[in-house]
Amino acid sequence: KVNKETLGDKKYLNNFDFYKDHFVVTTQSSPLSEDKYQEVGSQKIEYSDIYKVIVHNQHLFIFINRRQSFIFNFKGMTKGTAGEVLQLLKEQNVLIKEK
Repeated sequence: KVNKETLGDKKYLNNFDFYKDHFVVTTQSSPLSEDKYQEVGSQKIEYSDIYKVIVHNQHLFIFINRRQSFIFNFKGMTKGTAGEVLQLLKEQNVLIKEK
């Protein structure tokens, strides 16, 4: 119910592109009844701006502050591996917690 109030009658898809010193999240949305996604925005995030990262099951929760995070699903990866993403974050001194 809360998601419907916040997101409306649309579904959303986030794509993550990881680079040496930052990553980019591109958001696309589509009406619930269709699969016609259109880009609605993107955000560049420096690794130094990450609050913390939590690994839980097949998901990576990338917190940009105490209450807001991006959810990265390892199963949806089209390039690279989950291990490579975690290694990159560790090399950038990002705090990673496993649950």
